Amino acid sequence: MRVCTNDQMRKLDSLTIQKYNVSGEILMERAGRWVASVALDIMEKSKSNTVCIVAGRGNNGGDGFVVARYLSQIGFDVQIILCAEPDDITGDASLNFEKVKQEKINWKKFDGNIPKTDLIVDALLGTGISGAPRSPLNKAINIINEHHNNGAFVLAVDIPSGVNGDNGEVAGDAVYADCTITFGFPKLGHFFHPGKKHTGMLYIADIGLDSRAISEVSADYEFASIQTINELLPYRPPDGHKGTFGKGLIVACSAGMTGAGIMAGISFLRSGAGLCYLAVPRSLTDIVDSSATEVVVLPMPEVRRKRCHTLRALGELHKYAQNVDAIAIGPGLGTHFETPLDFHLFISQSSSHFCSQYPDTIGMSSHIWVFLLDSACQYLHSIHMDFSQVRQCSSQFTSPFANLLFQITLIANIFLLKSNIAKDDISILHCAMDGYQ
Repeated sequence: MRVCTNDQMRKLDSLTIQKYNVSGEILMERAGRWVASVALDIMEKSKSNTVCIVAGRGNNGGDGFVVARYLSQIGFDVQIILCAEPDDITGDASLNFEKVKQEKINWKKFDGNIPKTDLIVDALLGTGISGAPRSPLNKAINIINEHHNNGAFVLAVDIPSGVNGDNGEVAGDAVYADCTITFGFPKLGHFFHPGKKHTGMLYIADIGLDSRAISEVSADYEFASIQTINELLPYRPPDGHKGTFGKGLIVACSAGMTGAGIMAGISFLRSGAGLCYLAVPRSLTDIVDSSATEVVVLPMPEVRRKRCHTLRALGELHKYAQNVDAIAIGPGLGTHFETPLDFHLFISQSSSHFCSQYPDTIGMSSHIWVFLLDSACQYLHSIHMDFSQVRQCSSQFTSPFANLLFQITLIANIFLLKSNIAKDDISILHCAMDGYQ
């Protein structure tokens, strides 16, 4: 699923309305109805009855007016607090404000007070905010947060008021929401702190943005859903074994830096590889073994008392390098002078086995993929090694296979480190149009 910037979302709205003839009033109706649907679920579960819609003058406030209409029609006690002059409300928001008045829903201008209710709907500011909210909006935000601290459930429309939709920054005051319903696609500000902390549970509501408009607006960011990850992973034959799925050698670790090698080894296996050899200084074997139980730990000769890789490890490294599909050199190697010389000789003496031209297809190859991680790259640059025979894959990949392997390894790291975006934090609402086709 794509994640939009504010500008991309504005373009999607504009194209849907102006080019593909879906009126802004219909989009606002759909958005407000989704918020009302989530609000109804919250109210029924908590057996609550009172709702306060705190609305601004823009489209976010217009969504709030739609919410008020639906909840009032259901029978809830709804009150609107308007943080704007009625004459300043324009466009589709103005149309819905007129409907609110026609249906005789209770509303009043913000006078420094917001009544205590079971549910507060934050419809003050949307993604278009820049800078800190000014008075009286900042005062309304602070009162909403006070009610939130005293037990009121806060539901934000599109994004919590005061949060920057592009980066999650909070320039001044911002609403702390228990949940947020955003429209079309999530925004970057929902995922970056401090915006994520203000967002709470995120619902993504489909309001019917035109598919042609979506195809015309570039997507710079994607949310790595389980479906997306599954599409990246290659087919695994059911009768496969560890040799089928690739073998790798990781040369890593020194005293005080075993964690880097352990995480690299576990991530390599979680990315789908069949067998991982992790070459570490001999005295660190027990430490690594106890934390990376699925990795085959190879004790290597080491610099005495320094517990780091030494030139005497060359023979062992060459032996295992002949039987693997990929080699990674670098995690936590340390800075002892023998270490870079060791790997300089290891790579230069084995350059005929290393990949100087990427294979055209994913499959068996006589080449070995060599990934030089940051510390190894620094070492080899410092001793002026000739890279003509070895591909450096630390930042950019020209091969689809190498790029795929890099992406999968990153994904494995995300799982390993438990990304702070939990799967239960996001729900996707698929829209049933109910007459608004």
